[in-house]
Amino acid sequence: MTPFYGFYQVSCRIVLLLTCVFMSMESIHAQPVSSNRGRDFSFSFLPNFHSLANDTTISTANKFRDSLYIYVACDVPTQGTITATNRFGTSIQIPFQIADPTQIYTYATPWQGYELEGWNHHGAPASNSVNQCQRIALQHFRVVAADEITVYALNQADRTSDAFLVLPTSALGLEYLVMSYPSDGYMNNGANSTTIHNASTPSEFAVTAISDSTKVLIYPTSPTYRYGLKPDTVLLMQGQSYLVQSSITPTNLRGDLTGSRVVADKPVAVFGGHQRALLPVELRGDISSRDCIIEQMPPLSAWGKSAFLAPYPQAPGITQLGSDKFRVLAAFDSTDIFLGGTPLRTLSAGQFYTSDLLSTEYLTASKPILVAQYKKTSSGNSQGNGNVIADPFMMIIPPKEQFLLSYRFINAQATQSNRPLPPTPMFTAQYVMIVAPTTALNTVRLDGNLVGAGAFQPIPTSNYMLATLRVGDGTHSLIASEPIGIYVFGYGLVNSYGYVGGMSFIEFDYQEPEITSLDTCFGVRGVAFDIHRTDSRLGRVESPFPSQKNIIVSVDSFKRYSDSVHFSGTLSDIYQDGEFAIIAEDSAGFTTEQQYSIPGFTVSASDSVTGQDSIAITTDGPIDHQYCFPVKLYNYGKFPQTITSASFQNTTRFSIQTPLPLTIQPQSNIELTVCFYDKINGIYKDILTIENACAGRNVASITVSAKPDTIAPRIIRAEKPCPIPIDLLIRESLPTDLGIKSIELIDSLTINCTVTQSIDTGYQSSRMEISPTNPDEDAFYAVKVTDAVGNVSFYRDTIPGFTLRFSIYENNMITHMDYGEIPIGEIVCREVTIENYGQFPLDFGLPFLVNNMRVSMPQSQKFPIILQPYSEQILTLCVAPIVAGLNVYDTLLFTFGCRIRPLSLFGYGKEVINEGPSRCDVPIRAVSMIMPASYGQGFLSQNQPNPLVVSSTIQFGFSRSTQATLTLYDALGTRRLLLADGQFTAGLYEVNINAENLENGMYYYELLTPHSKITKQMMIIR
Repeated sequence: MTPFYGFYQVSCRIVLLLTCVFMSMESIHAQPVSSNRGRDFSFSFLPNFHSLANDTTISTANKFRDSLYIYVACDVPTQGTITATNRFGTSIQIPFQIADPTQIYTYATPWQGYELEGWNHHGAPASNSVNQCQRIALQHFRVVAADEITVYALNQADRTSDAFLVLPTSALGLEYLVMSYPSDGYMNNGANSTTIHNASTPSEFAVTAISDSTKVLIYPTSPTYRYGLKPDTVLLMQGQSYLVQSSITPTNLRGDLTGSRVVADKPVAVFGGHQRALLPVELRGDISSRDCIIEQMPPLSAWGKSAFLAPYPQAPGITQLGSDKFRVLAAFDSTDIFLGGTPLRTLSAGQFYTSDLLSTEYLTASKPILVAQYKKTSSGNSQGNGNVIADPFMMIIPPKEQFLLSYRFINAQATQSNRPLPPTPMFTAQYVMIVAPTTALNTVRLDGNLVGAGAFQPIPTSNYMLATLRVGDGTHSLIASEPIGIYVFGYGLVNSYGYVGGMSFIEFDYQEPEITSLDTCFGVRGVAFDIHRTDSRLGRVESPFPSQKNIIVSVDSFKRYSDSVHFSGTLSDIYQDGEFAIIAEDSAGFTTEQQYSIPGFTVSASDSVTGQDSIAITTDGPIDHQYCFPVKLYNYGKFPQTITSASFQNTTRFSIQTPLPLTIQPQSNIELTVCFYDKINGIYKDILTIENACAGRNVASITVSAKPDTIAPRIIRAEKPCPIPIDLLIRESLPTDLGIKSIELIDSLTINCTVTQSIDTGYQSSRMEISPTNPDEDAFYAVKVTDAVGNVSFYRDTIPGFTLRFSIYENNMITHMDYGEIPIGEIVCREVTIENYGQFPLDFGLPFLVNNMRVSMPQSQKFPIILQPYSEQILTLCVAPIVAGLNVYDTLLFTFGCRIRPLSLFGYGKEVINEGPSRCDVPIRAVSMIMPASYGQGFLSQNQPNPLVVSSTIQFGFSRSTQATLTLYDALGTRRLLLADGQFTAGLYEVNINAENLENGMYYYELLTPHSKITKQMMIIR
């Protein structure tokens, strides 16, 4: 049959997908290369720790004297505007003009209302109305100029400050990973306290939007103050900011937001840092001074694969405890880090590595990284908090890929109060570090003056050298013949700042091409694309031939540097699965490979058919009656198959009863119920067709021969170990049978029977259970079964009763025999008559003595015992007690079928008295109470319980040490279980019999020693 397909809906979907792709391409077309210079800047200030804010002993003016500084530098005279917006949304504009490019424009404002506020309100918990953690905040700054400018910002507080390079909006991106430092959380009154000290300060970062309706997604790496580790989504308008701070709890004192991911649908500015860091924080208790650290984060697209590590000069008197640090943060999984060419660590996306900054090093990576250097705390606990130069700051280290030819940078300066003396400069030591290639050393000029090669020191394993220079406050210029990098920082009394002096923001292609697709019927259609702003466009799209199995692959022709390429794959044979791979490589060499597995219509009516062939099914069926039979459907493929419909060409005779749709798992089958009906004899054929969402296929050619029902019902007596009750199975189940009409018990031929009837499967089968009403009498029954067309079957049988009785004298019926008192050592034998009063032989084999110890049956008698109808036999039974004063008892069991008839036997052991004179004529009276031990070597009890259902226990013992075996035999003498075997000392033992794997019936167990053999009989009935 020709397959049919459902492509229309899929085609519409693929067109819609590709339309969306190309709209995205158009909106993010490559942007011009940017640097830290620009004309438009938007930013916010992270929370600092203003220790005087809650001091009630000083004036309001002094309380809020800490300031936020904005520094503007330019290469050409320019003018512009600074817009400052406070937390209430009130904005003020400050125009500025720079006539002399060698001068800095500085703007300062008190921090209150303009700095973001976190959960630590400068030494006290912030009220809910003040705390802006993970709430939209309005405060921000915007600097706009007529010409390109460089902007730096400084957050200055009492003994805690840091500065950062502000990036222009043209350098911002859509995705960031945050660089920060662990929170400094500690407990009140030492480690045994349960409350957090109010001076604990968190790791933090903030996002500032530059456009309205900017959707920002945040994935924190450490529990945040408001939402823990949950991803956070916020919609920001232009200028709005969003602060995220780490939660500090007794179990999370060192929360670190480094590696947190920020993703936006429009460019945003991201700032990372710490409210007031102790560095290294592991030395809390040994070092004391802390400092705010802040840097603006470069977007992921501007990261590089290199960094030059440069140790900071150490100020006089600085503590010897701890070291400056560097940290490496990875953007992608499997990022290999090398230090001086030696493998250092492999990082996953968002992971970081931190170590001591001890020497000048060249650090490289296999994938993009972000590197930061940290200045350590300057004061140990013994030095106090105000007499040492320098303190912590964080500086982003630019990769050499983003070095520039020239810089206009600022060494920031602020003033500090020296009440009652006049204010003094905050920073007393200003530095710039220059990283330059060896080939450009003689061209490096600072403020127009040649630095000179002698100022540089080699950076091992690289072609670059480092110069660390003291400079003055204010603006500086730096120029070279080749791109160079600069690090700017300054030290004050327990205070410092540091930032990258500048860098370009070339957006590198670090992303593999993307492949998206939609499934079609028996195929797939897709597109490979490389359309992001930083992507280098496609260089190769292909499907390797070895990856193709049962597939026709088509890849559109394209020119190198195309944005996108379409492809498709279609099964060669739709009745088999197929697979192929698509490889897309961009012009930068990044590769994406996508594997596709295409499901075929892999359902047949036989597990031996794995293709489009159908099978033939032939069966007989009745006339004028619905006949249903199963057709097995087998899924020979690797994917689940959903059958949506099944049908026949001639629907008047054939139909499907199974509800659809249904799903068949791989390598599995289900049964489809097919029904047939017709009133006329004949041979009828039809084709079974199944369908899924994409195609239909013929799976079976079915032939039904409709015939009249000419066969009588079948009556079968079930075979089972215990024949009573009798089970009669009545069957009318051939394809042409029309079913059972009636079942009758013929009363005139039925005697002493009770009958139960149950219907098994409707009209096709039934079951009769026939039991003797009195099991001690013979029973007779006869059954008549008629089918729907009048075919009749008869069944007649008998059930022999347990027609056995015992007697001693004529007509003296007994159930037990009493032997009375018997002297020990003597044997007393008596006869009992056993009679079969029924119409059928009774075969008892060898009757079974339960204890078989002091009661026996002389073997000279006729065994096995078979009583013919209406006959009798004399049986002799003997008793021999060995202990005076004890009863001797046993039970003789007669078994017929699964029934047992007992005859109880018992007597009493009597002492033996001997009287007479001795050789000396002295009268002697000897009384014997027990026979000697040699009289018997072993003891074997009757199992208890008997008959057993699940398990039973046997006890056995010996009067002296002996070798012995205990074995279980069935009625035919076959050994079934070895219960015990070995050397036994004198004593009593016990074994357990589990009947789980034994059939119902009679069994014997035998205790065998070198001197004796004892046998007993047992019955299993379950």
